[in-house]
Order: sequence, then structure tokens, then C-alpha cells
Amino acid sequence: MSSLSGIRRALLWAAGGAETPDLAGIDQDVLVRALRQHRLEGRFLRRLDDEAVDAPETLRRRVAAGHDEVVARVRDQIALFRTVRDSLHHEGRGPGLVPVKGFGLYALTGDPAHAAFSWDIDVLGADPTEVARAVEATGGSGFHFHGEEHPYVFAHMDDVEVHARYIVTGMPSQLAESAVDVLGTPGRCELRTPFSISSVTYDDLVDLLAPGTGEAQEIDVLGPEMSVLIRCAHVYVGFAMNTQPLPWATVRLVELAQMRDYLALGSFDTDVFRTLHERFDAGLVTDFARRLHLDLFGEDPFEPVLGASSAIRDWFPRNLWWDGIDAGFPVSLPWAAADLVASDADHQDLADLLGPDPVVLGSDGTAALSFLATDDDHAGRYVFHRFGGDLGSIRAELSATPEGLHATAHFPALEDQQMAALGWATGTYRYELFYRPLDGTHEFSDYSSDKTGPRPRVELCTARGDGHELAVVFPWESLGVDAPADALDLPLTFRARVQERPWGAVVGGVVAPLRVSRA
Repeated sequence: MSSLSGIRRALLWAAGGAETPDLAGIDQDVLVRALRQHRLEGRFLRRLDDEAVDAPETLRRRVAAGHDEVVARVRDQIALFRTVRDSLHHEGRGPGLVPVKGFGLYALTGDPAHAAFSWDIDVLGADPTEVARAVEATGGSGFHFHGEEHPYVFAHMDDVEVHARYIVTGMPSQLAESAVDVLGTPGRCELRTPFSISSVTYDDLVDLLAPGTGEAQEIDVLGPEMSVLIRCAHVYVGFAMNTQPLPWATVRLVELAQMRDYLALGSFDTDVFRTLHERFDAGLVTDFARRLHLDLFGEDPFEPVLGASSAIRDWFPRNLWWDGIDAGFPVSLPWAAADLVASDADHQDLADLLGPDPVVLGSDGTAALSFLATDDDHAGRYVFHRFGGDLGSIRAELSATPEGLHATAHFPALEDQQMAALGWATGTYRYELFYRPLDGTHEFSDYSSDKTGPRPRVELCTARGDGHELAVVFPWESLGVDAPADALDLPLTFRARVQERPWGAVVGGVVAPLRVSRA
């Protein structure tokens, strides 16, 4: 049994599902990789042993070997956390440093089945700058200091991510889905209700900690109530940001299983959780977690805590472009819980899903577009908002050359405290450019899953005329296009916004689905 449905059944069973999978003929290579993607090796092995389920011995050995590596990694992460914490000069409330995600459940229970793979530890500290220095002093690879120029990651290296806050996404429960039905709104679609966020800081955590056990002895970790809230928030971000399902683990099943484990602990305090739920406006993220449990496992573990499942909202907004704060581009898009576990469907490009504007390059290989223009010479299909005021007109020019696609954007004049942001995406290729006119600096980010071959280059970011101009050259290979592109047919999502620095209020923005072709 190598079908996706068989793999999905095995994953759900490992995460606590009732239906026992048939493992006899399953594709072991695929299952082993999928268990790692969902961080379920320990739970899979535990159920094999507890329920005496038949499984090929080679599969059992491979998963066990992988989990041994996970346990060793988690223990190393605990030791690294201890090193960083002990190097801090903290004299205030609490331990000075708290692990927000990573080894928390394992630290509370000491159960090896609760040791789950994680690339890094997410931490919140009393003094993020001091924590960042302590992390850098460990000598680990990949250290980068962001400070206030990143919306939530203050600094990171390969093994530790230092947060200044953790974000819980919200949306008014009374907002009708029709208000953000982008697929049912042809032409230009204006959004009028932004997301909201509640920020969890170190000071919010210090009275909600619990002592670790075993290797984590003398380490304070999040108690079960805040742990559940953080996992709900994290799961929702994965759903909202990935507007099309990933092949594996758009939502990691281990996080749903951890929610149930925390809720079942004898130390879980329902009153404390309800207070946190209200304080951090967690209705959206907990409703989504409840919906996933019902759709995937057939039961709602939150019902004894939050009341009847009938009260769960019936739709959940996705975000066409995250801006680090509470604006975003909240829209309703179709989804299915099973696809968030694993999906082999050939999903449309986001531009095609949204209904692209045809952009036909002329005989000279160029085309021009304008958005939010005062005249009639502008694009016919895009999503926009003016949450923070009047954005003004944004213009874009595309030019195809033998080298690639030259993309230029023109913004109205930016104020010193503002920054311009641009995004381009097609398939699994995604890029963003941030420009700060006050000091003339820019930052280009490549979020593509495939970074081989020639990469894009920023050609200019400058004041020009009565506005600002940004230009990037995309080699054809960096857009997944074979060159020369004589038969060009490229779905492309163009994004632009103006935002207060650093990561403050968004004046407004545009998301435009395009289909670029030659005449």
C-alpha cells in the first residue's frame, strides 16, 4: 500500500487516530520521511509497541534509528538552552529565559515518545539583546542579529531562535466570509477588515512556568495552559501563510497530538486557560485547532474546556501576504484538513487560483501595469487594502530579455519613517524586497524551495522623480522558466505595500495575480 491515503492513515494513527493502518506493503521510504516531516517517530513506535501492531521489522528499525537521533538531538538542545540561560546576568522575575517551542512537553513528562524533532529552540528572554549575545557566544553556525528590523525574530542561529514576542493571530468572529470572498469577487477586491494580533512577551510567561524533569531538571518550561495556546497559534500561522497546501505537513500532526497531551495532564488548569484564551484573543486559533481535531480525529479535546463544538466558527481566513503585524490580506480560500496532512494534488498556482489578469508583453517584450490609479489605465484584477490611509498609485513594468524578466516598481514618495515592500512568486519560487529610503538600504529575501541556478539580483532602489523606484532582474531559471522564453506563459503573483518602520502600521498594499505571456 503506497497510496497517499495509506500514508496519511498511518500518520493520523501515529498522532492518535483510531484507525489502525495496514503497514505490510506500505512504501517505507515515503513513510519514514513523512513521519519526520510530522515529527511523529516516537509516537509511531509507542503505538506499535502498546498495541502490538504488525509492522515490517525493517520499518521498525529505521524509525527507531531515526528516533534515537531525535532523542539525542533534543538532549543536546536542552544542554544548549542551559548554557545560554546560565550565561545571562538576570536579576528580575523568572529565570530570564524560557523555551517557547521545542522540548517543552518532553521536559514536563520525561517520556521519550514526547521527544520530537525540531530544527531549533524558540526562546523568549527578559532582555532579548543580552540573550542574542549569549546565543552568539556559543559559537553555533548561522548567527544573525535582526533586532527591531524583524517583526518577531530578534536574532537566530541554526539551533536557537530568539524572539522578542510571540504572536497570536485574531479575527472578529462576527466577520462574514462574504466580506473576504476573493474568489467570488471579480475584478478589484478591497479588504476592509485586517487581522489582529496579540503579543505574548517574556513578562506574560513568568507566572505560567513549570519545572522540567530528567535532563531538563532545573529548567523552567511553559506550563500546559500557555503551551496549548502557543501551539494553536503556531498551527494557524502554518495554515494561513501557506495559501496552497505543502506536499507534507502544512500542519504538523505532532502539534495536534501535543495539544491533547497537555490538555490531559493532571496539572492543566481550565480556569487559567480560559483566562489566557480571553486575554490573548485566541478564539480564531483555538477554533481552527478544534476544527482540525474534528475533521481528522472525529473528536474535539477542547470541548470540556471551551464548550460545545457547535460554537466553532465555520470559516478561517488565509493571508495572501504577511506583513509582520496585524494587517495582512485576510481572504477566504478553499481548503481540506486532509490536504494539510499530505497532498499530492497538482494545485493551481496562487495566481491562477485567484483569477489572473492577462499581461501580454508587446513586440518589444515589455508591458506596464498600474494599481490604484486615478485614471482607467490600470490592472483589472487585484486585491488591495488601505487600512492605514491612502496608498496612492503603484506602477509596475515587466520586460523580457534573453537573460530573464526585468521587474520594476514605482511607489509614490515615501516618508523617512516608511519602507516599501515588494514580492514576486510563481510556483515554489518566492522573493521579497524591502527598501528603506531614510538610509537607502535594502534587503532581498529568497524563500524559494529550489535555490539552484542563477539567482535574482537587485538592480536599483532609489528616489526618482516624485517617487521611489525598485528594480529586480529575475533569471528565467529563478522563475522555473526554460530560456529562451519564446513561448512564455508565466503565472506570477505581484505584491506591493508601504509600511511604517520597523514593522509598524501598514498604509496599504496590493496583491495582483498575473498571467504573463508574449504577444
